[in-house]
Amino acid sequence: MTWWRRDLNDRESRDFNLRDSQNAYNEEEFQSYILDKTQQFRSQEKKHLHKNLTTSKMAGLAFVSLPLNRTTHIIDLGGGAGLDFFVSREIFGFDKKWTCLETDVMCDVIKKKNFKERNLRFQTLSEFLGRRVEKDAFALYANSSLQYMLDPIAVLQSLLIKKPEKVAIIRTPFVVSGAGLKILQTSIMSKNGPQLNTINGDKNEISMSVRIEPLPKIKEVFEQNHYQIMCENIQDGSFTRKKRFSPFEGSTIKTVDILARRID
Repeated sequence: MTWWRRDLNDRESRDFNLRDSQNAYNEEEFQSYILDKTQQFRSQEKKHLHKNLTTSKMAGLAFVSLPLNRTTHIIDLGGGAGLDFFVSREIFGFDKKWTCLETDVMCDVIKKKNFKERNLRFQTLSEFLGRRVEKDAFALYANSSLQYMLDPIAVLQSLLIKKPEKVAIIRTPFVVSGAGLKILQTSIMSKNGPQLNTINGDKNEISMSVRIEPLPKIKEVFEQNHYQIMCENIQDGSFTRKKRFSPFEGSTIKTVDILARRID
């Protein structure tokens, strides 16, 4: 296993693709599956809500969504078909502008299926970063998505340059000691996207490349961009030694929640 990262100094000219070309995230069938499940969730939000809530998600969504009169736009990195928009609207009453930054494939699937919801929009990461000025005061939200970026540190750096008022990175694996890692994650289809109250799920196996960065490097990016970490929660999760990946070549991986606020 090796740790791969591009030079941050080249971020202005880089094409920020969200994920590797071999990943399931770039397959239209998989993205259509995620959209279909999200539409099922939307049709019966209260029925499926409890299966799509965690303490980390509640904390992250509350941080970026409240108070309602401050944040007018949420940027959701790797937000799929907008699951957490529907969750935030249902629980916290957030019904303002919400943009999911997704792959070209997901954005194309959204257009092909004519998926529309008031205040919910979809954009590629490159399109968002290519805009010169953000008119709205916005918050950045990333729910277990940063590790799937081709270059997590450079992506976070470029997003923080846009000066979000608040940032919530939740349910994300980081290396708390040792070297960063690039690994292949496998999971069954039904474990992805909204979790629904169905007995039988799709058992097909899919894979994604995961880049797990050292936590001190992430904290350094926040500090360099004038953000104060208000809350940091470190816990065991599916990326720990006991669960999914072994060996780790001396690296200790934990699942981390970070809530940060811009201080200037």
